[in-house]
Amino acid sequence: ALSVYDRLAEDGLQPSAVTCSCLISFATEVGEYERAVEFFESLCKLATPSIRAYMSVLRVHAKRQDFASAVAVLRDMDRRQVGVDALALNVVLATGVSLDQLDAVEQLVAEASAKKPPICDVVSYNTLLKGYAQRGRADAALKAIEQMHSLGLAPNAITFHTAMDAAVRAGRNADAWGLFADFQSAGLVPDKFTCSIMVKTLSVGATEAQVSSMLELLAAVEPNGCATLKTTLYHSTFEAAVAAHGGGAELPAKVFAQMRRHKVKPTAAMQRAMVQLLPTGAAAAIR
Repeated sequence: ALSVYDRLAEDGLQPSAVTCSCLISFATEVGEYERAVEFFESLCKLATPSIRAYMSVLRVHAKRQDFASAVAVLRDMDRRQVGVDALALNVVLATGVSLDQLDAVEQLVAEASAKKPPICDVVSYNTLLKGYAQRGRADAALKAIEQMHSLGLAPNAITFHTAMDAAVRAGRNADAWGLFADFQSAGLVPDKFTCSIMVKTLSVGATEAQVSSMLELLAAVEPNGCATLKTTLYHSTFEAAVAAHGGGAELPAKVFAQMRRHKVKPTAAMQRAMVQLLPTGAAAAIR
């Protein structure tokens, strides 16, 4: 199809708006992104592009990592009153977050949320939260969830996981556990991703309550099918239990016993730690 167009162009023939729309799709499919943009620009001179044409070129700009051009296309859609929707917005937001253009992404979300009715959806806010997580901006992540509620949007598992990750990266472990409580209150079911995020809160200064909560989470999820992950999660929890319990044996022993029930093999160092913590008679039982 593109070679046919080239012959037409050599003969001095100009493509119609319909032809330009088709050429955008053809060029995109074969990875000729520069030509796709050229065809789109030609179409804009002939007529108002369709939603399909706009979406095609937005995805082209996403592949080219050209955020500025993607924003310009979104603005053009609005100017021509084509009808910017969440799908188009989210392509642009994802492009911006991938390039760490967080300030511009925040502005787009704010503008879209202010429209009547708002354009943003849960995916829009999840994309924004991903940007906050990348920068460890816990306060902004918490505020974004509040904004979602104010717009009548229900945060999903991805929302909470991303916000918890932002809190963990910021060293805000209490906030991460608070978000986990909200996650549960929303009726969401934890999974291996929840465990992988929350176990990071135990790396420094974990409390006994947090270790116990992690142990309950592991018992509830039981990440079957991934022995390596399960082993890593339990080993990290045991190490945190030893550090949090100040030389006492109760909490480490509780973790150790659950590990055994779930067929997680302790390391030699963990066994030695339990031997040192437990009374002589009890220590003999774990050898």
